[in-house]
Amino acid sequence: MENWTEIRTAFLLGELGTVAATADTIGGHRATVVRRIEALEASLGAKLFQRHLKGYTPTALGDSLIEVAKRSDDGFRSLLSKARGNSQPFDSELVVSSPMLLDHFAFAAIRAFKRSDPKVSIHFQANTEVPKLEYGDADVALTFGEPPSNPDYVVILLGKLRLGLFRSMHTYLETHEDLGTADALAEFIKCDLPVYGEEVSEWVDQNVDDGQVVMTCSSVESANDAVLAGLGTGFLPYFLGRSVTWLKEVATPDPAWRVPVWIVTHVDVHRTPKVHSFLRSLKSVPRVYANTGRALDGRSDSDQSPETSNGTETVSIPAE
Repeated sequence: MENWTEIRTAFLLGELGTVAATADTIGGHRATVVRRIEALEASLGAKLFQRHLKGYTPTALGDSLIEVAKRSDDGFRSLLSKARGNSQPFDSELVVSSPMLLDHFAFAAIRAFKRSDPKVSIHFQANTEVPKLEYGDADVALTFGEPPSNPDYVVILLGKLRLGLFRSMHTYLETHEDLGTADALAEFIKCDLPVYGEEVSEWVDQNVDDGQVVMTCSSVESANDAVLAGLGTGFLPYFLGRSVTWLKEVATPDPAWRVPVWIVTHVDVHRTPKVHSFLRSLKSVPRVYANTGRALDGRSDSDQSPETSNGTETVSIPAE
């Protein structure tokens, strides 16, 4: 494409805003960035950026060019990801993404995978959201709550994470000799977003008044730490709450307190040998943990046929 180097430089300058950041990204000198922008503007016969002390701001024409360049860049990245997925040797790197809440499941799968495929190196990413798999940012991602809706993603149900309501034993004894569920909820720690999915969020909305919330947190991890620190009552994964000696379970678990855990891959790499092998290791994790505290609940044996809907493949897990 004619002037593609200059167009891509203009795209990066529009995204990053400064010549210095753009030069670092392209691995060139600042003068190279300025020269490319001036050459492109001369070729178009119009200004693409307004210069000022803090950086560069796109003009209306610059915004239009950046939009077109972004679509082209996205297309090239997707093509590159697809090519890599089809051509990478099996003894290459596998990139695995997981939120901290699920990293022990990922690590258990990695341990099993490395036993059978020792030549594949692992790069682990701790992410709160699913990375852009269409750009090759990860090969396999774990997530929980609501599944991704991208039609190019293959989404597989790994199991359901059991939650419980827990409170520090020290604050429990300081407040009451015996707390019922209603009393325990009087000091509730809540996540800002419905990170655990619709069922848990609906239960909280129906059972916890705003006046009972003593603290809100922006992430599951911070909410977990607040409960562990004795700041109030909150949801914890069952395997975590039962493993901490100073925590007390303050309510009988509700059937709604189960959070779906999803494996996510991109359709272009889903059936590559290394990803396929790692998925086998991941799917064995619920059965392993079934013998060590029932951390994940599987689906029933009567519902084992795969389903495909809107790009989502649901794979059943035998009951524990």
